Amino acid sequence: MKCFIKDITKEVDPSCCVSQCEERGCKVRLEGMPPRPHRVAIDLNCKALGLKDKKRCDYLFVAHAGTTICVALIELKSGRVDSATDVAKQLQGGADHLADRLLLPNIAFQFRPVLACRRMYKDIRRQLRSKRVQLRDKSEPIQVIDCGSTLSDVFTLDTG
Repeated sequence: MKCFIKDITKEVDPSCCVSQCEERGCKVRLEGMPPRPHRVAIDLNCKALGLKDKKRCDYLFVAHAGTTICVALIELKSGRVDSATDVAKQLQGGADHLADRLLLPNIAFQFRPVLACRRMYKDIRRQLRSKRVQLRDKSEPIQVIDCGSTLSDVFTLDTG
């Protein structure tokens, strides 16, 4: 399992691997998650991935924390969130176009689709509660956090 993150980074152009998940003033902090080389954050808007016409979220984050593998798809919204359906489609696109391809088969992992945003109408938040994102055999609800929150807040980490 040691080479798991290395295997992922070999499959992705190095220019697409980033040290932080930030876009237009909205950021998800990575403190509390395993340090490099036990993690990788991939900018899904990176041209080298060749996903230009596909709907997708902003980042794929994968970390190896003790016996736990964490996979997060992250959508950042610095303005107001206008559509729960669009957010769900973006997160699902990240799962379909890259995450599923990069993860080793038959590997157990915690999966979290995450929306980090500044503002959202109550009815959009209510609609998001019913949206789920599928990655292999896991269907998870979208976790909504504020811009500037820490990604480790949405995972249960086993650091042993």
